Amino acid sequence: PFPIPAAWPRFRAIDFGYNNAFVCLWGAVSHDDELYIYRELYETERLVSDLGPQIRQLSEGERILATVADHDAENRAELNKHGIPTLAARQEIVEGIQEVRRRLERDKRGKARLYVMRDATVARDSRLAIRNRPMSTQEEFGVYQYPQTMEGRARREEPSDLDNHGMDALRYLVMFLRHRSAMGVRWRRAEGI
Repeated sequence: PFPIPAAWPRFRAIDFGYNNAFVCLWGAVSHDDELYIYRELYETERLVSDLGPQIRQLSEGERILATVADHDAENRAELNKHGIPTLAARQEIVEGIQEVRRRLERDKRGKARLYVMRDATVARDSRLAIRNRPMSTQEEFGVYQYPQTMEGRARREEPSDLDNHGMDALRYLVMFLRHRSAMGVRWRRAEGI
């Protein structure tokens, strides 16, 4: 972890859940277009009405330029009540996975364009620990998988819909960053926000 420079644009991405994890990621984009996930809420059995104030409190003093979220209208409306307006996330699964993969590839300098900071997760969810389930987006990388056929090949290009809530939020964020110009969201890098 390191202090995020104030000039770096900041964003949030949310994947709703209750029995499955609710995930909110905070990301900042460097001047070299590197995305750093610096904070994460990854919790089960919590209502959006309770999480909204916590997200606001964790974001105090930060200028969040946009929050992208899953399409659930009721949950997005609840966040809006708490002063967290959201944009509907792009839902293209295969394209989103490819964009995350592109950001993870190293460039000529040996650097990736996506990093998750150590200890980004605000608190560990003991309910998930008891069930031996991932407790952060970082832990999901190791269990993200595709359904297999008898021949050992994936049946389709989309991954299994299990333990992928942080990965979904991450996908929403990288797709938003890729398409931000088309959505009318612009910012200046060198001069700050």
